[in-house]
Amino acid sequence: MTAGSPPGHDPVAGQVTRAEMLVDAGRPEQALDGITAALAEHPDDVRLHLTSGWLHLRLQRSADARRILEQVVAGAPDLAQGHVLLSVALQNCGRLAEARAAVERALELRPDDAATLVQHADVLLSGRVRHRDRGLARDRVARALELEPENPSRLLGAASIHVRLGERDRARALVRHGLAAAPQHEGLLYADAQLSVDDGQHSRALVGILAQNPEHAEAGYVLFLRVWQRLLAPMDTAVAVLTASALLVAWFMSDSLHGSLRVWAVVLAVALGVSALRSWSVLRHVPRVLVRRSLLDGTWSGRLGAAGLVVGWVGSVLALAALVGLRDAVAVRWFLVLLALTLLVAGTGSAVLAGTMLRHARSSGYLAASELGLARTSALRGSYRAATVRRAVVVALVALLSAAAAAGAARPDALPVAALGAVAWLLPGVLVVWRLRALATALRREGAEPVGAARTAVAGRARGAGGLAVLALVTVALGAAGLVAVAQVPVLPNEHDADGRYVTTPDSGDSDPTCSGSRYTRISCALRDNREQMEDWEDREPIDIPTFDLEVPDIPELDVPDLPEVEVPDIEVPEDTTS
Repeated sequence: MTAGSPPGHDPVAGQVTRAEMLVDAGRPEQALDGITAALAEHPDDVRLHLTSGWLHLRLQRSADARRILEQVVAGAPDLAQGHVLLSVALQNCGRLAEARAAVERALELRPDDAATLVQHADVLLSGRVRHRDRGLARDRVARALELEPENPSRLLGAASIHVRLGERDRARALVRHGLAAAPQHEGLLYADAQLSVDDGQHSRALVGILAQNPEHAEAGYVLFLRVWQRLLAPMDTAVAVLTASALLVAWFMSDSLHGSLRVWAVVLAVALGVSALRSWSVLRHVPRVLVRRSLLDGTWSGRLGAAGLVVGWVGSVLALAALVGLRDAVAVRWFLVLLALTLLVAGTGSAVLAGTMLRHARSSGYLAASELGLARTSALRGSYRAATVRRAVVVALVALLSAAAAAGAARPDALPVAALGAVAWLLPGVLVVWRLRALATALRREGAEPVGAARTAVAGRARGAGGLAVLALVTVALGAAGLVAVAQVPVLPNEHDADGRYVTTPDSGDSDPTCSGSRYTRISCALRDNREQMEDWEDREPIDIPTFDLEVPDIPELDVPDLPEVEVPDIEVPEDTTS
């Protein structure tokens, strides 16, 4: 920012130049302290007030910046730069019509100023954007680049406009062009990192920015979120895989469908591997001390979260192996019990890890008691709320499918474990939203002001009350569902234990298919069948067998004459003369 005359021997100009250098070095707080001290000596200097408003904008204190810049514009109505900065402050406060009027007044004063043209394009793309506004914004950016084609700040602003127009390739080209002229420009380096399409490149670029300037607050916060996102995502994936394993047992653990389990186990293994690779692509570029400090911070909650992550992943791998090789029905029941325990530990670890993330963000100053900290807290809450709603939709669809197929389920005793998994997948996000609400309230109590608070206070309170009621209802419903699911986990023997060993080969057809399996199962089944047959014979009504009276006639005695004796002559057999 250029606030006035060259430094020379003017102490005010020297203070302004020093503030600009400190901002370039990533130390705007120190720059503001210097300007505040200079204002104590020169309270009527417009340059110092203008610089103070600019620094408040850099520190995301838009409400204070607007108050300061309104005084500047009132005292110097023909100062175009004051109108431009006031437009930025009004835009950040949500007062778009006033922001547009301010920047258009600046254009009247300086129609060929590149910074004013870029700000006008930015205002045109805020709020409800009309088609002609998009075209006008594109023309303003093109005109600004014609006036200052090599200015890194103008190139950065133009790239931001093209991103909002959905032209990321053009934005990336402008950033690379600016870096060719100013390779150490932190704004361009940060924009280049944000425009990276690969997570690994993004993380590597952020680490490079922080290596150049460890006090770059925005890059530090984005890297902080990226690290925690890659730490929490595998936990959520593990919970989803465990839940899917329980559903697969419920749907496919039968003789005719048992072969499908292998296919689904491979699919879940691929999903688990992709999650691991995505996390590794980010974490391998991050200093190990940051990852260790994030997971192992020495507190009980940190240890519990790390333990939940390990248990969730180990349990997921073992669950997939069990789906491939597990056959015994009793072992399947105990497998479901272990799944439930693993889900309890993993779900608890997920909630604890998210809480640890917020505690670290608070202690690191990323969620401080300021307008910026409050805006970041609101953005995080909106992100978690949207993610929870998306997960709830997925859970509802799966629940409808399970309800429709419940009559033909292979093992309905696995459904409570799947329900517990759904709760473990949803409840941590809901608890984080509670914590973010409490954090936002604490930040306001400490002096942070929401954007546009004066204009949206009543509507905000009404929405807040409705959101609080919905959040409380969802939390109670999930808690009750979790308790019911835990109570229904098949710990005790049930009717499925008699199924014996699940097989994939069809029966010959000569025997009852329900009597297949282990020797114990076959003997038990045969004894049960014999007992049922005996009971059926005992319960049968006696059969009335008719009798018939038959008269047998007397047969007269027959007179058989005596036959003469027959004489049989003797026959001489000659001796055998052969020798």
